Amino acid sequence: MNTLEDDFLLDDDDRSQDMSFIIDAVDRHGVEVLAPDELSAYIQHAQSSANKSDDAESTHYANLADEMDIKTLRKLASEIINWVDWDESSREDWSKRESTGIKLLGVSDKVTGGADFEGSSEVVHPLLMEGIIQFQSRAISELWPKTGPVKTQVMGEADDIVEEQAERVENYMNYQYTQEMPGAFEEMDQLLFRLPLSGSCFKKCYHDPIDDVLCSRLVEPSDFIVPYSATDLKSAPRFTHRMREMKNDVLKKIELGYYSDVGLNAPLNDAYDYPEVREGIDDTEGRDRVQIDDDQRFTLLEMYVDLDLEGYESKSGVAYPYIVTVNRDDQSILRIQRNWNETDDKKRKRMYFVAKNFD
Repeated sequence: MNTLEDDFLLDDDDRSQDMSFIIDAVDRHGVEVLAPDELSAYIQHAQSSANKSDDAESTHYANLADEMDIKTLRKLASEIINWVDWDESSREDWSKRESTGIKLLGVSDKVTGGADFEGSSEVVHPLLMEGIIQFQSRAISELWPKTGPVKTQVMGEADDIVEEQAERVENYMNYQYTQEMPGAFEEMDQLLFRLPLSGSCFKKCYHDPIDDVLCSRLVEPSDFIVPYSATDLKSAPRFTHRMREMKNDVLKKIELGYYSDVGLNAPLNDAYDYPEVREGIDDTEGRDRVQIDDDQRFTLLEMYVDLDLEGYESKSGVAYPYIVTVNRDDQSILRIQRNWNETDDKKRKRMYFVAKNFD
């Protein structure tokens, strides 16, 4: 799914020619965001679709894991885990620097350095913490004013109709961010604190199948695993969001049919899936690892990867974008989903993540 910010950035010519854009916009934001010519095109398409004899529900975004044999799924799960381990090891130096930077803020009681007399401050670099807080407070007021974070801009020639459409889009999207997306402001506030320290942060915009709402969440940089040689997400051969989902939430998604019912063992909570950066964050927040273990959380690897998927091979041998969710604790696959628009003949990768860079 494109991010909310990207939904309405096409030129006028692209909008009129790309029916998939109009359908996608209506699916997520309603027909009120369309200009009259777009609305007319959408109505004609809907009528044409209704007249087709084959009215079966589309299975384009179905969970393909339900249709694949266990041997193939096990092999793919093993490959994905190996890819994640390789990508993780390629950024080992970054991980150590990130962990050291968090400790140097002086918030954790495990910090090393500072003055050596009783009652002295353990803040090793007070200017680092001060600079981060100043950046965060100034940035959040600019990026999230009282009216909301969205400001539309008309691309191409503007007239009264297009201006009114842009205003409707702006008002509706601000309503979504402020009213329909729980925690969106808090997640942005946390992102702006981490950004000057980490250099790069990622925001994930997605639909929550349990609560049936749009979400905009900060992805902890240590849990967003990209090959270190990748220059951007669009051209990266793969990238992975490591998630820690509570057992009850996984069971809910299985009940909804979103995940395959592969049978669940107890979560392992192994140390290799709990990076040093996470340990540093827990120290600064005063959390104990034992409390996290008691949450019964599974480690899930949600990989966005190009595959020539066995059983769904392309005639030319070209790899297409998929989303594969692996339960690392059991080394089983919970979901495989096509990651391109159903009407896109080019099968281009759909982006759920927005990269925020400190530059």
